Amino acid sequence: SETSETSRGTPPPEKMDVVPLPATVGVDFLRLPPSNRELGPPPGRTIDVMVRRGCFGVMHYQLDGPRDGELCVWVHGLGDFSYRSDLLAGALIAGGYRVLRFDFFGRGWSDSPAAAGYDMDMYIGQMRALFETLTLGGRRKTLIGHSMGGLIAQGYTEKYPGDVARLVLLAPAGVMTSSKLPPCLSGLQCMFTACSCLVPALRSVAFPPSQGFSASGDAPTAAERQSLMDGDFHPRNIDGANCQAVAAWQKAQAAAVTGHSDVVMQSVLKMPWTTAAPLVRTVGNDSQKRRRPTLLLRGSDDTIVTIDERALEQYKLAYGDQLHAPAPLANTGHCFFLEESAATHQLILDFLAKPLPSKSGGGGGTPSASAGSSPRATKKDTKSPAAAEGRAAVGGGKVAGRAG
Repeated sequence: SETSETSRGTPPPEKMDVVPLPATVGVDFLRLPPSNRELGPPPGRTIDVMVRRGCFGVMHYQLDGPRDGELCVWVHGLGDFSYRSDLLAGALIAGGYRVLRFDFFGRGWSDSPAAAGYDMDMYIGQMRALFETLTLGGRRKTLIGHSMGGLIAQGYTEKYPGDVARLVLLAPAGVMTSSKLPPCLSGLQCMFTACSCLVPALRSVAFPPSQGFSASGDAPTAAERQSLMDGDFHPRNIDGANCQAVAAWQKAQAAAVTGHSDVVMQSVLKMPWTTAAPLVRTVGNDSQKRRRPTLLLRGSDDTIVTIDERALEQYKLAYGDQLHAPAPLANTGHCFFLEESAATHQLILDFLAKPLPSKSGGGGGTPSASAGSSPRATKKDTKSPAAAEGRAAVGGGKVAGRAG
């Protein structure tokens, strides 16, 4: 049997118009029962991965869609996990694409290893470990990164340039402004990193007790939901079904994942949120040489990652004619792909439908059989990396569990 497949029993993609709510949380924000795993059973599979010596853990992932389809990988953001990709994954699968989703350590159904650093190196290493575990390391892929995930996707592309056929960046962090981040963030990061004694003070300010998505608090009022979801969604959508689902999943994650706030704080201190211009230039220049198409999408009223004209110009200078950057989606926030899901899906599908150049400069990585054609245009080769999926093993790694 194929060990990498999922069995969610979700409705057909065309009938999924909102993000599903977690099984233990309703739209009324019912109080969660005390438990280690309030998120319920994982919808896909968990697998053992070794990121580097001493950093080992169980990682949750879902791999769906036709085995011979082009591979698309969702890379999630700072405080969320793979659930936000449900609608987009459904649209991609319906279009004939193979879709891989996963939870970084410290999020969702994945472990929180003590040795995890929650910095760029760890996130890139965890992605690579998963790809190699699933024998996808040499298969060219499209990385679809949201927010911090867009930053990590570019970091992965810098380290493994021949592995990435396309980039889809959804409100990517790294070159941006944000009303949610303090001014001179890089200086504060250096200060808190150098003076570890200040970290508890930062934790008490950034994650005060009895605020945020607390499992023990009463159902948030409309004003509290507005505050908690401000930036993720446009104010007019704050009480919509997708907004409520996001809030419910976040609340469940805060209850389920031990030390989740510390995980988020470590990433806030370690990731180059506003100082990644050199990375963007490196990946952009390489994308021009390799003719790697890149799609950049954003919301018009995003206050978490604001890519204004000055920031956009940096992407244009770096990526040149390989950058496709349509106008921002109107009246949307940071999660524009949930607020205007149909429009976002169409933009991404149209982008992916354009054939890749027959040759990519620079070498490295092995193209999949369908990398330069439509997702299902070629016959499956039993010796290809795509056919090897499901026979994965990492050292002593194995499929650790299955739920559906």
